[in-house]
Amino acid sequence: MNRSAPAVPVRIRILAVLFLLTFVNYLLRNNLSVAIESIQEEFHFTGQDVGWILGSFNLSYAIFQIPGGLFGDWLGPRLALTLIAAAWGVLTLSTIGFIVILVAYARINIPDPNDSATRQTTRVYYNGGSVEIGRSMVR
Repeated sequence: MNRSAPAVPVRIRILAVLFLLTFVNYLLRNNLSVAIESIQEEFHFTGQDVGWILGSFNLSYAIFQIPGGLFGDWLGPRLALTLIAAAWGVLTLSTIGFIVILVAYARINIPDPNDSATRQTTRVYYNGGSVEIGRSMVR
């Protein structure tokens, strides 16, 4: 006899996914309001600059409510939420990939264009100074 654990109803799983998406969305929207003080200090933004940043961020949410609702009406809520969540994940992963590339670029020692100007070149000659047999650069 097969005694498996009772399956979780589909509506409960959908509710859990919707709760998770809503919670992450809430965190992402509120992160900016928490981080804006340190951003303002680091980039020397005025109060008016911060107002423009927060206003444009919130305006973008408000503007995309209408196209998002039309998208959901056009495709249906299940497919629309699936596509939006998938696109959200892909964009988040691409952002992480971009950050990894920036960190790797910052860690690579790229020589300064003037490095060769500050080096001392030593040349070794043979046959009374007419034939060069070696060269080395010392910093």
